Amino acid sequence: MNCNRVICRNEVIIEGINVGQFETLRVSGNDRQLGDSAVITIPLYAIGVTNSGYAKPRLRYEFAPNLVKTLAEITVNCWYEGYDKLTVFHGFIEQIVEGFPMTIYARDMTFALKFGRIQKTWGDVTMAQIANDIIPIANEAFKKERENAGLSAPTMTLKYASSGPYVQATTSTFPFNNPVDFSPYDTVQRIMQLMVLYGGVTDNGELYVGALTKNSTLPAVQLDTRYNVFDTNLIREDSRFINYEVKVTGILKNGRRYTATGGMRNSRSVKQDSELDKKYAETIRSFSTLNTVEEIQAAADRQLLSLQGVRNKGRIVVPLYPKIEPLQSVQLNHTLFADLSGNYYVLEYELSCSDSGYFQTLTVTDKVFAI
Repeated sequence: MNCNRVICRNEVIIEGINVGQFETLRVSGNDRQLGDSAVITIPLYAIGVTNSGYAKPRLRYEFAPNLVKTLAEITVNCWYEGYDKLTVFHGFIEQIVEGFPMTIYARDMTFALKFGRIQKTWGDVTMAQIANDIIPIANEAFKKERENAGLSAPTMTLKYASSGPYVQATTSTFPFNNPVDFSPYDTVQRIMQLMVLYGGVTDNGELYVGALTKNSTLPAVQLDTRYNVFDTNLIREDSRFINYEVKVTGILKNGRRYTATGGMRNSRSVKQDSELDKKYAETIRSFSTLNTVEEIQAAADRQLLSLQGVRNKGRIVVPLYPKIEPLQSVQLNHTLFADLSGNYYVLEYELSCSDSGYFQTLTVTDKVFAI
């Protein structure tokens, strides 16, 4: 059997200080949750030099006492020996569970939006106005929380990304009634849920809210089962007879939100669903920039017809390189089953790192529900 053997390296940097290596790492993200999260375990073995000697931890506390704490900035780099370093996670510590090893729960730069409370309701508003109202509140509250925790090093300041490669959903006004006393994070998450959008904060501190794709300039990553695919469980589904529920949301010319349901799904009740429906049927939600009832309804009907055909979906496991993100496209060449080759859209992403190796797991579909 031919196999690839690589030496896996990593480093954990907290507040600019290299504290050593992790034991395990899991980074996950998807198209429904604001931001990515990480779970990191770090060895913290107390081994006495002699029976009466002091205990010396492997984690390098001696460089910066009391360094590992909630709100601390954390960066994790991974690489295969001989390859360039990749920053696989950058954010802030959300929670620490002391133990052997120690477990760190962290969130990416969206963590700064967790601080501050919004006391404003908007009504008809633009995305940019909401962002410009809530970002100063988050910036000020997050800065004060870090100072109270004894963390004085400057960090990024949030701002709104209205242009560039991050695809914005809409620039027109829409009705948005936000509950009072929500955090900025909960406010953005509510917009995502109401309008079926995605959102996040870049490593440069730019908040973006968009639809379908995260970065419009990224080309499809080339994957090949001969070279850089460890495992797949893709299946080819015949969905012609499945009752999918397709819902498309858009903003009408008068600023009101409208959701259209594709097809006539009320011809069968839930109790009459076949075993095939129960196993494979799913609700598909998306956002459209169309602004009339007729256009939005037509878009929902087209999506339903597109779903009720043959499609591929499942999971692809790839190595650390190239780095892939949620909402990105990949082009797969499957050398054993040609029908599984094609362009896939990444709905969910997970990076898992341990002594077994570094693996990216992509949950994908070859049907992209275009806006």
